[in-house]
Amino acid sequence: MKKVLLFGLVLALAVAFAAPAFAFKIEGDKDAKFYFGGIAMTDIGYWNRSKEFSAAWRTPGGDNSDRTQFILSVPQHSRLRASVEAGNAGAYWELGMGRDNIATHEQGDVSNPTDKFGAQEYISTRKIYGWYKFGNCTLMAGKNDGSFWVLQPTQSMGLQHNGHVVGLGWGSLYDTRENQVRFTQDISKTMSYQIALVQPGTTDVTIAGVNYDAYSDFPRVDGMFKMDFGVVSLYPAGTWQLRKFNGLPSSFDAEVPTWYVQLPLKVKAGAFTGMFELGYGQNLNVFQLQSAYHQAMWVGGKLKNTTGLIGFFDLAFTAGPVTPHFYMGYDKAENTDAYVGDKAVTRLMYGVGVDWMISPNFVVRPEFTYYDWGKNPAVAGNPDLGKEWIGGVQFAFVF
Repeated sequence: MKKVLLFGLVLALAVAFAAPAFAFKIEGDKDAKFYFGGIAMTDIGYWNRSKEFSAAWRTPGGDNSDRTQFILSVPQHSRLRASVEAGNAGAYWELGMGRDNIATHEQGDVSNPTDKFGAQEYISTRKIYGWYKFGNCTLMAGKNDGSFWVLQPTQSMGLQHNGHVVGLGWGSLYDTRENQVRFTQDISKTMSYQIALVQPGTTDVTIAGVNYDAYSDFPRVDGMFKMDFGVVSLYPAGTWQLRKFNGLPSSFDAEVPTWYVQLPLKVKAGAFTGMFELGYGQNLNVFQLQSAYHQAMWVGGKLKNTTGLIGFFDLAFTAGPVTPHFYMGYDKAENTDAYVGDKAVTRLMYGVGVDWMISPNFVVRPEFTYYDWGKNPAVAGNPDLGKEWIGGVQFAFVF
């Protein structure tokens, strides 16, 4: 009897330790449900940056040339995830389990002598939030994204190395994964809306070598309206926030407004899927991975807003287990009062990727993406900021 009990205990422990290796779902009484799973991704390929970037890694006085680097990494968006539901209430947790790039993502904005390929192990709480449903409404509170970010290009390789993923900063504006309270109401089967109060981004500013602390005394306000007509879906959305600064000279404007409106459109007809998005706003550098050239500036103490025109498309066609994607992103930051020469910087992204579903839990994705950083609008002559590409294969295990 003791041997049977011991065997049962060992078996139970083995199952408990093995549980993180596969997804499982438990359903209990009163609509109680528990889910545990994850996504494990690995990139293998090559990353190239043009000679305009090379000052960040070369020995002073050394060769000023392009650089191509082999990469094999676990990107930051590999993650563990779990959710629990009981009646009308539920909660969700998500832990990032990849590696984090310690180098700055924005070449040309901040001089960084650190090895661009250095990285450190990385675990973080990506999301943690709960929700309560009543009638046709849902109240959500916690750390989450998606308050107005709904469509994005399918570009997926390179987050650990060059900081690029799903076109963020290259045609897709990310609403950031922030603490928020969100209200959603389903008006009908085809229409709904949501409004969120969000912890605002507060990027500091440096003027004449002095750093001034940014803060907000109002939340960021996000809104989105969803219209799903089957073949065509529309998601018009917008956001607004106000930054203030401590200690600016009395002659300086001390408030910086940020706003943005966008129209995402999705078309699905049979095996074809097209995603399109166009957005316009000002002073958008407060959003994660957005170009620092979208910052507001002061001329003679007067605030000069930088406008941004952003957009992308992603075209896909599914044939059995294979779905090829072709995508392009466009990002323009313009300030006719503060920048010189062309008065603007335009960044372009082109790419192609193929999702090959080996099984429901294993996807192989060959991908190649090219990035053109444009020309520096803050320097006379608008010197080239450089170009880069990343190509290879991503393995994704989904549970």
